Amino acid sequence: MFDMLGLKIALRVKSPLYTTIRTATKRTSGTSASSSNSAGRRLGPKKSENEFVKPGQIIWRQRGTKFYPGENCGIGRDHTIFALEPGYVRFYRDPFHAKRKFIGVALKQEYRLPTPHFEPRRRRFGYTLITDDKSAKFEEDFLTRKETKETKSRKIEEEKLLNDLEIRLSNYKEFCKSVDLELNHEQACRLDSIYQYMQGGKSYTESAEIVNSILLNDLEIDLNAARIQSAEYQDAVNQLSKDIETVDSKVCFGNNLKLVLVTEVSEDAKMNAISELDKLTKDLEYTPPSVVSQINTIIRNCAAFSSKDAAHLKRKYVKFLKPVPITAENKKEFEEKSAKKEGEIKLVHIRDDFQRYFIPKGARLIFDL
Repeated sequence: MFDMLGLKIALRVKSPLYTTIRTATKRTSGTSASSSNSAGRRLGPKKSENEFVKPGQIIWRQRGTKFYPGENCGIGRDHTIFALEPGYVRFYRDPFHAKRKFIGVALKQEYRLPTPHFEPRRRRFGYTLITDDKSAKFEEDFLTRKETKETKSRKIEEEKLLNDLEIRLSNYKEFCKSVDLELNHEQACRLDSIYQYMQGGKSYTESAEIVNSILLNDLEIDLNAARIQSAEYQDAVNQLSKDIETVDSKVCFGNNLKLVLVTEVSEDAKMNAISELDKLTKDLEYTPPSVVSQINTIIRNCAAFSSKDAAHLKRKYVKFLKPVPITAENKKEFEEKSAKKEGEIKLVHIRDDFQRYFIPKGARLIFDL
C-alpha cells in the first residue's frame, strides 16, 4: 500500500508460482478413496413456460440431454439450453421424435410449438429502422466472440486475395508491355479469369471459351434488365471481340500457368524440347540426379507441354536403377560392390519363393518378374 499525494494506492501483484485456470466444465480432482462430494451445480429450469426470454438467456441447465434444443434454441458444451431469438418459452414434444422432450422459443405469445413438420419455420420480420446513429452503430458493431473471430479471419483472407490479384494483374501488364501490347484493366481481368480456370485443371482453350461466354452472357443480362440500350450492347460486344482478338493473337497461358507468347506453345517448340531431352539422355542406362534436374527444367520451361505430356515425358526419360537378381555368374561382382558400400544384397520374397537381389544405392524397389 502506497500513499501518494494523499491518495492510497494498492498494487495487486499476481504470484508467478500460483495461477488458477477457469474452465467451462467441472474438473475432477482427488482420489477414488475421497468421500467428499462437490457442491450442487444448480441444475434445472431457469425460465418457465410462456416466460419471455432474450437471445443468449439460459432456459434449462442439465447434465446429459434430458431436454433437446427445439426451434430457436441452442445447446452448449455442458448441455445448457439457451435462447437464440427473443420470444416465449415452450416445453413440447415432437411427433417425429416421440422419445425426446424439446424446449423451444415461440416468436409470438399466441404461437404454439412444434410447427407442423412440412411447414416452413416462422421467421422474424417487421424490423424497424433505428434512426439514432449511436444505437445503429452499436447494433452494426455488435457481434458474438465467434462471429468476431470469423469476421477478422475472413477480412484477412479477402485482403490477401485482393493483394495477390493486384500482383497478378500488374505482372500481366508488365509482360504484355514487353511485347508491345498495352493491356487495360478489363483485358487483364479476363486473362486472370482464364488463369483461375486453368488452375482447376482445364486447358487454355477450354478456359478461354468459358470466360468469353460468361462475359457475353453478362452483357445479355444487362440488356435484358434494361441497364444498357441495344446500341450500347452492340458496341460492348464489338469491343469485347476486338479485345479478345488483340490479346489472344499475341499472348496466352502455357500449361505451366505462365503467360507466354503464342509462338512458344507451337508444335515446333514442343519438338525442340523433345530433341533436347533425347540428346541429354542418349546412351544412359539410368538417369543420375543432376540429369533428372535438367530434364525437369526443360519440361517445366516448355509451355507447350500439358500436364499429361509432362508426366509421360518424365516416365520416359527418367530411368531409375532397379534391383538385379544375383546368379552364379554375377555373384562375385555384386559381393565386391556390396563390400565397397555401392549397394546391398537382400533376400526378397517373390511369388512364393526367395530370391537374392543386389540393390544399388538410389535404386527403386521395382522388381522385374
